[in-house]
Amino acid sequence: MTKELIKSDATIKATKPQAVPYRLSDGSGLYLLVRPDGKKWWRLDYTHEGKRKTLSLGTYPDTGLALARTKAAKERELVADEYRAMGYCVEARCEISEISEISAVAMTCP
Repeated sequence: MTKELIKSDATIKATKPQAVPYRLSDGSGLYLLVRPDGKKWWRLDYTHEGKRKTLSLGTYPDTGLALARTKAAKERELVADEYRAMGYCVEARCEISEISEISAVAMTCP
């Protein structure tokens, strides 16, 4: 288990924007990106097939600390199971599209 560096939502609320974007790390690739305009974005860095990737998990306060950790854990599971964390939804949509096309062809056949 990794050490969680962000202790609570109060820690996040207390962060102030700086002149350049900076990261508030929570460990295992999860971090909060604090932009100069004050917006805060949850990001997850991971590697898949030898390439470094970054996934956006939502904005703070819409996505709180607990939810960001849950989302990150689910994404790590997908990567560990050798799924593309950003592509699994696209693949599911393609399968649905193929089924729809087959149904449309079947309906037009006499």
